[in-house]
Amino acid sequence: MQTTKGVELPGERAPVAVNVDRWRAGLPPDAWPEGLPAPGELWRRDVFAVADAYRAGAATSRQLLTAVLVWAYGPIGYGPWRAARSLDADPGGKRLAYALEELSTPSPDEGALCTAYRRFRDPDQARLPWLGPGLVTKVLYFVGYRRGDSGRLNRHHQGRFFRHH
Repeated sequence: MQTTKGVELPGERAPVAVNVDRWRAGLPPDAWPEGLPAPGELWRRDVFAVADAYRAGAATSRQLLTAVLVWAYGPIGYGPWRAARSLDADPGGKRLAYALEELSTPSPDEGALCTAYRRFRDPDQARLPWLGPGLVTKVLYFVGYRRGDSGRLNRHHQGRFFRHH
């Protein structure tokens, strides 16, 4: 996985504090992303590194979801429990992979975001328990965001998408 240590992202003042041991103990071992920092501080750059690894085929959709949920829930006590319920509902990661399929390409567009969002909401295809719109959009943010490449999704496109869907 590509390291992002020392990379500062706009608007991020501090890392999210997490009890890594508690999170790891509550989740399936295959869902824990390699290289996620152990000291208990999780930055957005760390989650972006997992998203980059996912797009490169070096991390699974379950590992991507775990990284996003650890960052999103942080120190909230019920976070590991809810994350485990979402992951347990998709033990092979097929539902997640289906939802994210179009965002895994090198050049996804706004239509790919819309498709992924709709797929996540479909109970027959990809919806997971405890993964509502607020968390789904966080997953889409991390997997769909491409910094510095005007031909791909960027903050402007994602901002428009998240306001309208």
